[in-house]
Amino acid sequence: MRYSASKPNFDALEPEAQPSQPEDTPSPEREADPRVVRDHSLSALARLQRGVVSKDQMLELGFDGPAIHRRLGRTLFEFGPTVYAVGHLGISRRGRGIGALLHAGDEAALSHDSAARIWGLVENPGEGPVHVSVMNRSDIADMTGVVIHRPRNLTAEEIVGHRGFRVTTPERTVTDHMRTKTVAELTRMLELMVTTLNRSPDDLHRWSRELGTLAGKAKLHRAMDEIAGPAVIRSEFETLFRSVCQEGGLPGALTNYRMGRWELDAAWIELKVAVELDSYKFHGGRWAFHRDRRKGVALSRMGFELVRLSWPQLKHDPAAVIDAISNALERGRLRRLGAAAAAAGLAL
Repeated sequence: MRYSASKPNFDALEPEAQPSQPEDTPSPEREADPRVVRDHSLSALARLQRGVVSKDQMLELGFDGPAIHRRLGRTLFEFGPTVYAVGHLGISRRGRGIGALLHAGDEAALSHDSAARIWGLVENPGEGPVHVSVMNRSDIADMTGVVIHRPRNLTAEEIVGHRGFRVTTPERTVTDHMRTKTVAELTRMLELMVTTLNRSPDDLHRWSRELGTLAGKAKLHRAMDEIAGPAVIRSEFETLFRSVCQEGGLPGALTNYRMGRWELDAAWIELKVAVELDSYKFHGGRWAFHRDRRKGVALSRMGFELVRLSWPQLKHDPAAVIDAISNALERGRLRRLGAAAAAAGLAL
Protein backbone atom coordinates (compact mmCIF):
# COMPACT_ATOMS: atom_id res chain seq x y z
CA MET A 1 0.00 0.00 0.00
CA ARG A 2 1.65 3.20 -1.19
CA TYR A 3 0.78 6.77 -0.36
CA SER A 4 1.32 8.83 -3.48
CA ALA A 5 -0.07 12.07 -4.72
CA SER A 6 -1.54 10.49 -7.83
CA LYS A 7 -2.88 7.33 -6.18
CA PRO A 8 -3.80 7.94 -2.56
CA ASN A 9 -4.93 4.76 -0.84
CA PHE A 10 -7.00 5.58 2.19
CA ASP A 11 -10.16 3.77 1.09
CA ALA A 12 -9.83 1.19 3.88
CA LEU A 13 -10.07 3.78 6.63
CA GLU A 14 -12.93 3.37 9.05
CA PRO A 15 -15.75 5.91 8.63
CA GLU A 16 -15.26 9.07 10.61
CA ALA A 17 -17.70 11.89 11.15
CA GLN A 18 -16.92 14.86 8.95
CA PRO A 19 -17.88 18.50 9.60
CA SER A 20 -21.11 19.24 7.83
CA GLN A 21 -20.68 21.62 4.94
CA PRO A 22 -23.35 23.27 2.82
CA GLU A 23 -23.78 21.72 -0.58
CA ASP A 24 -22.47 23.93 -3.34
CA THR A 25 -24.19 23.14 -6.62
CA PRO A 26 -22.30 25.04 -9.29
CA SER A 27 -23.83 26.09 -12.55
CA PRO A 28 -22.76 24.26 -15.73
CA GLU A 29 -20.57 27.25 -16.59
CA ARG A 30 -18.81 27.06 -13.23
CA GLU A 31 -18.45 23.29 -13.53
CA ALA A 32 -16.50 23.80 -16.73
CA ASP A 33 -14.15 26.30 -15.09
CA PRO A 34 -10.80 24.51 -14.48
CA ARG A 35 -10.39 26.39 -11.20
CA VAL A 36 -13.73 25.07 -9.92
CA VAL A 37 -12.84 21.54 -11.01
CA ARG A 38 -9.50 21.91 -9.25
CA ASP A 39 -11.12 23.14 -6.02
CA HIS A 40 -13.66 20.30 -6.05
CA SER A 41 -10.87 17.78 -6.56
CA LEU A 42 -8.99 19.27 -3.62
CA SER A 43 -12.08 19.06 -1.39
CA ALA A 44 -12.72 15.44 -2.39
CA LEU A 45 -9.10 14.47 -1.70
CA ALA A 46 -9.15 16.24 1.68
CA ARG A 47 -12.32 14.38 2.69
CA LEU A 48 -10.73 11.08 1.70
CA GLN A 49 -7.58 11.88 3.69
CA ARG A 50 -9.33 13.14 6.83
CA GLY A 51 -8.74 16.82 6.09
CA VAL A 52 -5.09 16.84 5.03
CA VAL A 53 -3.28 17.03 1.68
CA SER A 54 0.36 17.29 0.73
CA LYS A 55 1.96 20.07 -1.29
CA ASP A 56 2.91 17.54 -4.00
CA GLN A 57 -0.71 16.45 -4.27
CA MET A 58 -1.84 20.05 -4.69
CA LEU A 59 0.75 20.62 -7.41
CA GLU A 60 -0.49 17.51 -9.22
CA LEU A 61 -4.06 18.82 -9.00
CA GLY A 62 -2.93 21.96 -10.83
CA PHE A 63 -2.28 24.43 -8.03
CA ASP A 64 0.91 26.43 -8.43
CA GLY A 65 2.89 28.15 -5.71
CA PRO A 66 1.02 31.49 -5.85
CA ALA A 67 -2.36 29.71 -5.82
CA ILE A 68 -1.36 27.79 -2.70
CA HIS A 69 -0.02 30.94 -1.04
CA ARG A 70 -3.26 32.88 -1.70
CA ARG A 71 -5.28 30.21 0.17
CA LEU A 72 -3.05 30.09 3.24
CA GLY A 73 -4.87 31.34 6.30
CA ARG A 74 -8.21 31.33 4.48
CA THR A 75 -9.12 27.83 3.27
CA LEU A 76 -5.69 26.27 3.65
CA PHE A 77 -3.60 25.99 6.82
CA GLU A 78 -0.04 24.81 7.34
CA PHE A 79 -0.18 21.47 9.14
CA GLY A 80 3.46 20.59 8.56
CA PRO A 81 6.39 21.53 6.36
CA THR A 82 4.85 19.78 3.34
CA VAL A 83 1.27 19.13 4.48
CA TYR A 84 -1.80 21.36 4.65
CA ALA A 85 -5.09 21.14 6.49
CA VAL A 86 -8.02 22.01 4.26
CA GLY A 87 -10.81 24.16 5.70
CA HIS A 88 -9.83 23.99 9.37
CA LEU A 89 -7.11 22.83 11.76
CA GLY A 90 -9.36 20.46 13.73
CA ILE A 91 -7.61 17.35 12.43
CA SER A 92 -8.35 14.02 14.12
CA ARG A 93 -5.67 11.61 15.26
CA ARG A 94 -6.34 9.53 12.16
CA GLY A 95 -5.84 12.60 10.02
CA ARG A 96 -2.63 13.36 11.87
CA GLY A 97 -1.39 9.88 11.02
CA ILE A 98 -2.18 10.39 7.36
CA GLY A 99 -0.49 13.79 7.43
CA ALA A 100 2.65 12.30 8.98
CA LEU A 101 2.82 9.63 6.27
CA LEU A 102 2.28 12.18 3.50
CA HIS A 103 5.11 14.27 4.93
CA ALA A 104 7.53 11.35 5.41
CA GLY A 105 7.02 9.91 1.93
CA ASP A 106 5.90 6.76 0.14
CA GLU A 107 8.30 4.44 1.97
CA ALA A 108 7.36 5.56 5.48
CA ALA A 109 5.17 3.58 7.88
CA LEU A 110 3.49 4.29 11.18
CA SER A 111 5.58 2.63 13.89
CA HIS A 112 6.33 2.42 17.60
CA ASP A 113 3.45 3.75 19.75
CA SER A 114 1.32 4.62 16.71
CA ALA A 115 1.65 1.11 15.30
CA ALA A 116 0.98 -0.43 18.72
CA ARG A 117 -2.22 1.61 18.96
CA ILE A 118 -3.40 0.50 15.49
CA TRP A 119 -2.71 -3.19 16.22
CA GLY A 120 -4.33 -2.99 19.66
CA LEU A 121 -1.12 -3.88 21.48
CA VAL A 122 -1.59 -1.18 24.12
CA GLU A 123 -4.46 -0.78 26.54
CA ASN A 124 -5.90 2.65 27.32
CA PRO A 125 -3.44 4.49 25.08
CA GLY A 126 -3.01 8.13 25.94
CA GLU A 127 -2.49 11.00 23.59
CA GLY A 128 0.98 11.47 22.22
CA PRO A 129 2.91 12.21 19.06
CA VAL A 130 2.53 10.26 15.85
CA HIS A 131 5.48 7.93 15.22
CA VAL A 132 6.71 7.10 11.71
CA SER A 133 9.73 5.13 10.53
CA VAL A 134 11.52 5.60 7.22
CA MET A 135 14.91 4.42 5.98
CA ASN A 136 17.53 6.36 4.05
CA ARG A 137 15.76 9.72 4.32
CA SER A 138 17.88 12.17 6.28
CA ASP A 139 16.35 15.04 4.28
CA ILE A 140 12.90 14.89 5.91
CA ALA A 141 12.25 18.01 7.98
CA ASP A 142 10.91 17.79 11.51
CA MET A 143 7.15 18.10 11.95
CA THR A 144 5.34 19.27 15.07
CA GLY A 145 3.58 16.38 16.81
CA VAL A 146 5.48 13.75 14.81
CA VAL A 147 8.47 11.65 15.84
CA ILE A 148 10.43 10.51 12.79
CA HIS A 149 12.53 7.37 13.31
CA ARG A 150 15.28 6.51 10.85
CA PRO A 151 16.16 2.84 11.50
CA ARG A 152 19.16 1.33 9.80
CA ASN A 153 17.07 -1.68 8.78
CA LEU A 154 13.39 -1.79 7.90
CA THR A 155 12.50 -4.40 5.30
CA ALA A 156 9.52 -4.37 2.98
CA GLU A 157 8.25 -7.50 4.74
CA GLU A 158 8.05 -5.54 8.00
CA ILE A 159 5.55 -3.04 6.55
CA VAL A 160 1.95 -3.96 5.76
CA GLY A 161 -1.33 -2.23 5.03
CA HIS A 162 -3.77 -2.25 7.96
CA ARG A 163 -6.89 -0.16 8.45
CA GLY A 164 -5.84 2.00 5.51
CA PHE A 165 -2.37 2.82 6.81
CA ARG A 166 1.13 1.71 6.01
CA VAL A 167 2.19 0.33 9.37
CA THR A 168 4.95 -1.85 10.78
CA THR A 169 3.97 -5.45 11.46
CA PRO A 170 3.09 -6.44 15.04
CA GLU A 171 6.42 -8.28 15.34
CA ARG A 172 8.41 -5.28 14.14
CA THR A 173 6.34 -3.05 16.43
CA VAL A 174 7.30 -5.15 19.45
CA THR A 175 10.93 -5.15 18.29
CA ASP A 176 10.89 -1.35 18.20
CA HIS A 177 9.71 -1.34 21.83
CA MET A 178 12.21 -3.85 23.23
CA ARG A 179 14.71 -1.27 24.41
CA THR A 180 12.23 1.06 26.16
CA LYS A 181 9.50 -1.24 27.52
CA THR A 182 9.68 -3.26 30.73
CA VAL A 183 9.41 -7.05 30.78
CA ALA A 184 5.84 -6.72 32.08
CA GLU A 185 4.89 -4.37 29.24
CA LEU A 186 6.47 -6.61 26.60
CA THR A 187 4.71 -9.61 28.15
CA ARG A 188 1.35 -7.89 27.79
CA MET A 189 2.06 -6.97 24.16
CA LEU A 190 2.91 -10.61 23.39
CA GLU A 191 -0.22 -11.81 25.19
CA LEU A 192 -2.33 -9.50 23.03
CA MET A 193 -0.62 -10.82 19.90
CA VAL A 194 -1.67 -14.34 20.93
CA THR A 195 -5.21 -13.50 22.04
CA THR A 196 -6.25 -10.85 19.49
CA LEU A 197 -3.95 -11.31 16.47
CA ASN A 198 -3.98 -15.13 16.37
CA ARG A 199 -0.23 -15.54 16.78
CA SER A 200 0.65 -18.86 18.39
CA PRO A 201 3.45 -19.09 20.96
CA ASP A 202 5.33 -21.29 18.47
CA ASP A 203 5.04 -18.47 15.88
CA LEU A 204 6.49 -16.03 18.40
CA HIS A 205 9.32 -18.39 19.33
CA ARG A 206 10.32 -18.76 15.67
CA TRP A 207 10.24 -15.00 15.19
CA SER A 208 12.29 -14.26 18.34
CA ARG A 209 14.95 -16.82 17.40
CA GLU A 210 15.45 -15.09 14.05
CA LEU A 211 16.12 -11.69 15.62
CA GLY A 212 19.70 -10.52 15.55
CA THR A 213 21.61 -8.95 18.42
CA LEU A 214 19.38 -6.10 19.51
CA ALA A 215 19.13 -3.99 22.64
CA GLY A 216 16.42 -5.38 24.89
CA LYS A 217 16.43 -8.88 23.40
CA ALA A 218 17.03 -10.42 26.84
CA LYS A 219 13.87 -8.69 28.08
CA LEU A 220 11.95 -10.08 25.13
CA HIS A 221 13.10 -13.62 25.90
CA ARG A 222 12.04 -13.17 29.52
CA ALA A 223 8.63 -11.99 28.30
CA MET A 224 8.41 -15.01 25.99
CA ASP A 225 9.07 -17.25 28.99
CA GLU A 226 6.25 -15.54 30.86
CA ILE A 227 3.58 -16.24 28.25
CA ALA A 228 4.62 -19.56 26.79
CA GLY A 229 7.67 -21.10 28.36
CA PRO A 230 10.67 -21.79 26.17
CA ALA A 231 10.67 -23.72 22.96
CA VAL A 232 12.29 -26.75 24.61
CA ILE A 233 11.56 -30.42 24.54
CA ARG A 234 9.81 -31.99 27.51
CA SER A 235 12.95 -33.71 28.79
CA GLU A 236 14.69 -30.32 29.21
CA PHE A 237 11.76 -29.08 31.26
CA GLU A 238 11.98 -32.14 33.51
CA THR A 239 15.77 -31.88 33.76
CA LEU A 240 15.47 -28.34 35.10
CA PHE A 241 12.80 -29.49 37.58
CA ARG A 242 15.02 -32.29 38.92
CA SER A 243 17.95 -29.88 39.20
CA VAL A 244 15.89 -27.40 41.24
CA CYS A 245 14.69 -30.21 43.54
CA GLN A 246 18.21 -31.51 44.08
CA GLU A 247 19.61 -28.06 44.84
CA GLY A 248 16.77 -27.48 47.29
CA GLY A 249 17.43 -30.75 49.12
CA LEU A 250 13.99 -32.16 48.29
CA PRO A 251 13.47 -35.93 48.33
CA GLY A 252 13.49 -37.66 44.98
CA ALA A 253 10.19 -37.90 43.14
CA LEU A 254 8.84 -40.41 40.68
CA THR A 255 8.58 -38.82 37.25
CA ASN A 256 6.15 -39.59 34.45
CA TYR A 257 4.33 -41.87 36.90
CA ARG A 258 1.10 -43.36 35.57
CA MET A 259 -1.85 -43.61 37.91
CA GLY A 260 -4.82 -45.14 36.15
CA ARG A 261 -5.62 -43.07 33.07
CA TRP A 262 -3.49 -40.15 34.26
CA GLU A 263 0.24 -39.56 33.99
CA LEU A 264 1.85 -37.46 36.72
CA ASP A 265 4.86 -35.33 35.76
CA ALA A 266 6.31 -35.88 39.25
CA ALA A 267 4.87 -37.40 42.41
CA TRP A 268 5.62 -38.41 45.97
CA ILE A 269 3.10 -41.21 46.14
CA GLU A 270 3.27 -42.01 49.86
CA LEU A 271 2.74 -38.34 50.76
CA LYS A 272 0.13 -37.91 48.03
CA VAL A 273 1.77 -34.85 46.46
CA ALA A 274 1.93 -34.43 42.69
CA VAL A 275 3.55 -31.81 40.45
CA GLU A 276 2.43 -30.69 37.01
CA LEU A 277 4.93 -28.88 34.81
CA ASP A 278 2.75 -26.45 32.88
CA SER A 279 3.89 -25.03 29.58
CA TYR A 280 1.78 -23.81 26.68
CA LYS A 281 3.75 -26.14 24.44
CA PHE A 282 2.54 -29.17 26.43
CA HIS A 283 -0.66 -27.89 28.01
CA GLY A 284 -1.88 -25.20 25.60
CA GLY A 285 -5.23 -25.13 23.83
CA ARG A 286 -8.87 -25.47 24.88
CA TRP A 287 -8.90 -29.29 24.91
CA ALA A 288 -5.73 -29.48 27.01
CA PHE A 289 -7.10 -26.89 29.42
CA HIS A 290 -10.20 -28.99 30.16
CA ARG A 291 -8.16 -32.21 30.28
CA ASP A 292 -5.87 -30.71 32.92
CA ARG A 293 -8.87 -29.58 34.98
CA ARG A 294 -10.39 -33.07 34.86
CA LYS A 295 -7.05 -34.48 35.92
CA GLY A 296 -6.89 -32.08 38.85
CA VAL A 297 -10.35 -33.08 40.04
CA ALA A 298 -9.48 -36.78 39.76
CA LEU A 299 -6.29 -36.33 41.82
CA SER A 300 -8.15 -34.34 44.46
CA ARG A 301 -10.69 -37.14 44.80
CA MET A 302 -7.79 -39.52 45.40
CA GLY A 303 -6.48 -37.27 48.17
CA PHE A 304 -3.56 -35.75 46.26
CA GLU A 305 -2.36 -32.18 46.56
CA LEU A 306 -1.43 -30.87 43.14
CA VAL A 307 1.31 -28.26 42.68
CA ARG A 308 1.40 -26.57 39.25
CA LEU A 309 4.70 -25.08 38.10
CA SER A 310 5.65 -23.12 35.01
CA TRP A 311 8.99 -22.72 33.26
CA PRO A 312 9.38 -19.06 34.34
CA GLN A 313 8.95 -20.15 37.98
CA LEU A 314 11.55 -22.89 37.67
CA LYS A 315 13.99 -20.70 35.82
CA HIS A 316 13.59 -17.35 37.53
CA ASP A 317 12.25 -18.11 41.02
CA PRO A 318 13.54 -21.54 42.11
CA ALA A 319 13.47 -20.58 45.80
CA ALA A 320 9.71 -20.07 45.65
CA VAL A 321 9.35 -23.43 43.88
CA ILE A 322 11.33 -25.19 46.61
CA ASP A 323 9.22 -23.54 49.31
CA ALA A 324 5.96 -24.50 47.60
CA ILE A 325 6.98 -28.15 47.22
CA SER A 326 8.46 -28.33 50.74
CA ASN A 327 5.23 -27.00 52.23
CA ALA A 328 3.15 -29.43 50.19
CA LEU A 329 5.34 -32.35 51.31
CA GLU A 330 5.04 -31.26 54.94
CA ARG A 331 1.28 -31.16 54.63
CA GLY A 332 1.48 -34.62 53.09
CA ARG A 333 3.43 -35.90 56.10
CA LEU A 334 0.87 -34.41 58.49
CA ARG A 335 -1.98 -36.00 56.55
CA ARG A 336 -0.17 -39.31 56.65
CA LEU A 337 0.43 -39.04 60.41
CA GLY A 338 -3.18 -38.06 60.96
CA ALA A 339 -4.39 -41.00 58.94
CA ALA A 340 -2.06 -43.34 60.86
CA ALA A 341 -3.29 -41.97 64.20
CA ALA A 342 -6.88 -42.32 63.16
CA ALA A 343 -6.26 -45.88 62.05
CA ALA A 344 -4.53 -46.66 65.38
CA GLY A 345 -7.48 -45.23 67.29
CA LEU A 346 -9.91 -47.38 65.39
CA ALA A 347 -7.74 -50.43 66.04
CA LEU A 348 -7.95 -49.86 69.79
